[in-house]
Amino acid sequence: VGIRFWPGVKGRDGCRTPMVWEVRADNAGFSTAKPWLPVPASHRSRAADVQNGEEQSVLSVYRSTLALRRQHPALVGGSIRFLDAEGDMLAFIREGDGERLLCVFNFAGEPATWPLLPDIGTV
Repeated sequence: VGIRFWPGVKGRDGCRTPMVWEVRADNAGFSTAKPWLPVPASHRSRAADVQNGEEQSVLSVYRSTLALRRQHPALVGGSIRFLDAEGDMLAFIREGDGERLLCVFNFAGEPATWPLLPDIGTV
């Protein structure tokens, strides 16, 4: 499908660069062969081995999020009900396997508040 529209539509190659595993390895540890796309030098500072052990790194956030998901069956296969949220917030309720979880995410650069909902309880 992609070749059909080339070269008019360049595709997503710019956002699908090789995974950066090791900051000092050839091709950043992605492959021992030459990858289809280059590894940008600016991406090396985000290598997995650099992020490992850093509490606030993207890698650590993913690991803790996946661990939380494994602990709560409702996050894996429960139903989802999105709630009205303003600004840069996302809120939903996940229910399943005897659990009911309120999930509220603040994507803003500053703290935000979430109103208490009568049917939810204290947040």
